[in-house]
Amino acid sequence: MVKRINKKKQIRQAVEYSDRWLIRRQKRHVNMIEVAIRNLQASILDDIQTLQAQKGRLEGVKINLKQAQKIHKRIVTEFGTEFSTATKKIIADFDNVSKVIEKSFSYLDEAASFTDVDLGALEVLKNGYLDKYTKLSGVKQTEIVQAMYNHVISREKFSSLVDVVRKNIYGTQKKGVPGTSLAQYSRLYARDMVHNFHNEALLMKAEDLEINTFLYAGNIIATTRDFCRRRCGKIYTRNQIDSWTHSWAGKSGPAFTHRGGYNCRHHWQPVRPEWLEDGEKRLDAANWDYEKSGGT
Repeated sequence: MVKRINKKKQIRQAVEYSDRWLIRRQKRHVNMIEVAIRNLQASILDDIQTLQAQKGRLEGVKINLKQAQKIHKRIVTEFGTEFSTATKKIIADFDNVSKVIEKSFSYLDEAASFTDVDLGALEVLKNGYLDKYTKLSGVKQTEIVQAMYNHVISREKFSSLVDVVRKNIYGTQKKGVPGTSLAQYSRLYARDMVHNFHNEALLMKAEDLEINTFLYAGNIIATTRDFCRRRCGKIYTRNQIDSWTHSWAGKSGPAFTHRGGYNCRHHWQPVRPEWLEDGEKRLDAANWDYEKSGGT
């Protein structure tokens, strides 16, 4: 018979430690990408000001083509120096995740360590996240450059080109309108990626430690989705979690890796049944000391 050792206090310590680190990194990453995008938009708007216009309309190919080509090169450079540099720093910050997970397991007296093989697997995951940023950057860069050439050829209003730049960089800020801009997608990535990466690495170690039971940890706020609200503080087996194949609001992937989906700040905390009272399937995790964020 497995001896029971009440570790609810240690579980709370592990969850709170992880949550504080995650939310602070999330805020840091969002701030980094915001600064980069503000600088990028300002630079591109300055660049297109050098195109010649008469009475608010661009002059056309003969006058503006050479300048448009110079601007094209500058835009490519600016996307690299501003956006790409920031995203690489964000992804590099993921290197700290393994230490955070080892520390969180230490609260539970579990010796979790990441081998070179583990770190190699995490490097592959990191590259996948960076690739998402790179593809997004390429799409928005192409749309802006192509719009510039089209506006020059068609002698469109200069103000229309400015609108295209702003739409692709910052987009609409109207509540409830789906985000399609560089800023809107990037903020979403900055909020979600560190949580998803941490969760994937954490579950990797849970499997190594043969832990197959998980607490859905995180608080409940005004914007918490029903999916998370109904699960917060409850304990599930891996098989139960894998059985949730239905759709729910915000779903972005399997619940085991993506929890509630887009902008979800909850995470799975591995727990052994013997750390709880016999048959216990719920903890008062919604009232623990979480770092505040705008997640769901």
